[in-house]
Amino acid sequence: MTVRYPEMRGRVRDAVEMIAYACDTDYWRHEKHYTSYPPSLCIEILYDVDVVFPDPEYLVGAAIYGDEVTAFKHLLLEYDPVVEAYDANDGAGHVRDPRWPAVEVAARDVLRQMSMNDRKRTP
Repeated sequence: MTVRYPEMRGRVRDAVEMIAYACDTDYWRHEKHYTSYPPSLCIEILYDVDVVFPDPEYLVGAAIYGDEVTAFKHLLLEYDPVVEAYDANDGAGHVRDPRWPAVEVAARDVLRQMSMNDRKRTP
């Protein structure tokens, strides 16, 4: 089984990756388009454009695989309170929040699951 919209999957993966490495200066030194974590872009992709949140099950088959849902739900559980607490453009506020390390861990778990699935499904 493959996802119907690989471009959407790529956007979702990029947003999760930016969240996962929001505090990693080496990551941002090599990032092609941004120099720091753009929370408004990540929020727009995950909540508005591709609508992974609040119900990742909705995208199964479209952009994510069924075995990724649990990881996405955990990311939502960690990320959503931080998103609600700060302005969408306040990346510094997001990453200074004491809850942020758990957000990064959850995002890295999503990336691991996505990477594992992409490797299994690549011809």
